[in-house]
Amino acid sequence: MPKAAIIIGLGGVGKVILMKIRKLIVEEYGGLSAFPHVQFLHVDTFRDCSLETGQNFKDKVLGVNLLFDAGTERVELSTGLTGKDLARDRRIQEWYPDDLTITCEFEKGAGGVRPFGKIAFHYNANQFAAALKRAAGLACSRGTGGVDAYIVCSLFGGTGSGTFLDVSYSVRKVLQGMGFKPDIIGCFVIGALASDPNMQSSCYAALQELEYFMTMGIHTTLRKQHEREKPGSLHVDAADYRPFEAHYPIAGEGLISFDLPPVNVCYLFGATNAKEQILERDPLEKMIAKRIFFELMPGIGLPLQAKRVDIMNQPSYFMPDRLQERAKTFFSTSTATIEFPAPQIQNALASGLAA
Repeated sequence: MPKAAIIIGLGGVGKVILMKIRKLIVEEYGGLSAFPHVQFLHVDTFRDCSLETGQNFKDKVLGVNLLFDAGTERVELSTGLTGKDLARDRRIQEWYPDDLTITCEFEKGAGGVRPFGKIAFHYNANQFAAALKRAAGLACSRGTGGVDAYIVCSLFGGTGSGTFLDVSYSVRKVLQGMGFKPDIIGCFVIGALASDPNMQSSCYAALQELEYFMTMGIHTTLRKQHEREKPGSLHVDAADYRPFEAHYPIAGEGLISFDLPPVNVCYLFGATNAKEQILERDPLEKMIAKRIFFELMPGIGLPLQAKRVDIMNQPSYFMPDRLQERAKTFFSTSTATIEFPAPQIQNALASGLAA
């Protein structure tokens, strides 16, 4: 039995990438039932679950609906936010900007504003945790060897950029609470064909936070390793790095506090290929979907993951940058096409036989 996996898509980009993974599964194996050990979870502030206008993509393939079931595969972060004075809670005031008035109609999305996406998750963290537990239970009942979690989003929008850290650490908390030691793989889009200054600012701020907490996690890992192997010999100082903390303003959700990195493996996807060509949104989403799909495929996934593990097992992988002591544990990837010109080869062989 294959290893279980949960693929979590945040925001609009995350939704489309998840749907394209589902499309690949259906086209290759005939239906989603061929991968019962893989569960999907779409998280969004935007209440309309249909595809955006202008998307060059259909929500059905071979008669299979690629959209997500509202009761089991989708978490709507706009739930229960109407009419609340959201920023008055002291647990929100700890991080929410004082000069930012909440003008967002959450059911229509986070409006590209990171704090709006983050505040929506804070009031719905329990809903996400419940959906994740259910997905993990289903995946693990049909797989083996623990569970991996993939978190997919763009860092340009309000929902993805504002929630990816909370989602990552919530995944770690929930799955560890279920007795798993999950590998959490982040797939984050950091390049776009066209983006306004606000979107670029969101991406920059998200990358700053990502680098901070990845670096914090590496320093913590190194400190614990040295204390275990060579007590008193540590030269890495993690005192300047604060752990990730979140205190959600809802009953049943206590303080989350981790000094680990948000994800075990981090892929960053730009919009420029090796030929310096800027990719449109559709081929970029397809590339990410294929990468994740390949990791799920029998016969291909394990060798792909083994290559990554080989890199991560190198002694230098977890060592911070020498000049600034920052994390450099970021991956990139791409796909390539190999064509086998069968008709030309057949014609050449036929001509040779005829001669």
